[in-house]
Amino acid sequence: MTQVQNPLDQPVGPSLPGWSPPPRPAPQPMSGRFCRVEPLEPATHAASLHRENSLDPTGAMWTYLPYGPFQSSKTYREWLAECARSRDPLFFAIVDPEWPTLERAFKQWLAPTNFDPQGRQRVRLSELTAPLRSGKSGS
Repeated sequence: MTQVQNPLDQPVGPSLPGWSPPPRPAPQPMSGRFCRVEPLEPATHAASLHRENSLDPTGAMWTYLPYGPFQSSKTYREWLAECARSRDPLFFAIVDPEWPTLERAFKQWLAPTNFDPQGRQRVRLSELTAPLRSGKSGS
């Protein structure tokens, strides 16, 4: 099979002659084991998506996409609004409902007060995330 490369000279996989796309999903939330996928709502998703997407200073995460990166939150929000109105393709946001609990655990674990003078952790991350892993996150 012929390997295809993008404009950044990165391999994006073999060409797939004769491939056809599967049916489009319905525009409704879908919950899975590790995350929730829901129809894109710029008012709900734009700020956090732009913040996270901005963490990639090289733009490499956009390798497989025909758009991006976006330099400003305003430009990104405008683009998302256009995407949300589109039916082709249908855009979804991946939401991790457990992230607020995980974020609190990570911040508590990384806090300077969690380390003794020798730099050893006082409370293990696994102890802080145990309630979440057992389904008792309380959030």
